[in-house]
Amino acid sequence: MTLMDFGQIRKMLELMREHGLVEFELERDGERVRLRFAETAAADYGPAVPGGNVPREVVTIEAPMLGTCYLAGGPDAEPFVQLGDRVSTGDVLCIIEAMKLMNEIRSTCDGEVVDLFVENGKVVQYGDRLFTIRPPAEA
Repeated sequence: MTLMDFGQIRKMLELMREHGLVEFELERDGERVRLRFAETAAADYGPAVPGGNVPREVVTIEAPMLGTCYLAGGPDAEPFVQLGDRVSTGDVLCIIEAMKLMNEIRSTCDGEVVDLFVENGKVVQYGDRLFTIRPPAEA
């Protein structure tokens, strides 16, 4: 049995980045390697939007990979979130299926879901906008 060298692992990581994958697993000749990036959602602090009397920044959650987006955990399940819902950092917003792996996309902030840019069961590309969240007004 030969062990994979760091060059092979580095190449796998490059391919993951190139194709927007968050997780990759390979088993060959009795060897197994599983690679996973820690970050599962990209956040972008977008333009200020009116919110009462004080403009507030919004956070845009983008697709970190190419795949099929599911807004609920199953065909008969309630959506993870809907417009107007309050979410907390770490709450699951949707799932993106990529290469038969289910990747939970989580909120990167507390706030209110103010935009939904994707339909259930539709393919999303890396960088596509999924949700916009308006953080609470600061006191």
